[in-house]
Amino acid sequence: MKLNKTRIRVEVDNQKAIKKMGYVEEVILRHDYFTNGKFVDRLRMSILNNELLK
Repeated sequence: MKLNKTRIRVEVDNQKAIKKMGYVEEVILRHDYFTNGKFVDRLRMSILNNELLK
């Protein structure tokens, strides 16, 4: 399977994951899911196939 883009979602306060592996920030997903009695914002990030090869 040939993919052009890979996406991940990380919590906005997870700086370690945000800086990892060259992913580019796309959008903040406000109140993306509910956990431990509260809504959590997440960041959607992506990397294109040609960026992986650099």
